[in-house]
Amino acid sequence: MISERNYKPEDNIKKSMQNERKELSEHSRELISETRDLLAGLFPDEKNIVDQEKLDDIAINKELARTCAIEILKDMNLDERKKFRESVSDLKSLLRLSVERVQLPEEDKNSIKERINSITLEDIMSQSSLTDKLDLLNLDSDVCRMGEALYESFKENPEAVEAHAYMNLTEN
Repeated sequence: MISERNYKPEDNIKKSMQNERKELSEHSRELISETRDLLAGLFPDEKNIVDQEKLDDIAINKELARTCAIEILKDMNLDERKKFRESVSDLKSLLRLSVERVQLPEEDKNSIKERINSITLEDIMSQSSLTDKLDLLNLDSDVCRMGEALYESFKENPEAVEAHAYMNLTEN
């Protein structure tokens, strides 16, 4: 008999991840907590948004922000994390700080920063607008290379990989 509840395949994954949360390393739990604290004020309150499409767009944009935050926080001690959190006032500042950490030519970094500086609240609430602004769909773009560089750095830090995967499954 089919359940009345709308079954989603990710339900099993989420349930499994919640059960395994106890098994996460201490460093992964710290990364998750710090990242949640950091991202808490960077996006509009979703309780006031009724349009499912906008909520989906914000979720996609949050994934980019989580990637940036975890990449930056993964190698910091508690004092450094606190100072970093205080320096991040909005999504643009998080993205700019992420750009500083990747190995790209200076002119590419400057190009990315120019696009980041033009981000508005409307862009943050619209995945396509933010994507257009950052040119994420262009495989040759600087921002795509930035994302690849961030993900590449995760390979060196299993706790960051674990925290990022856990948050992507449970936050959306």
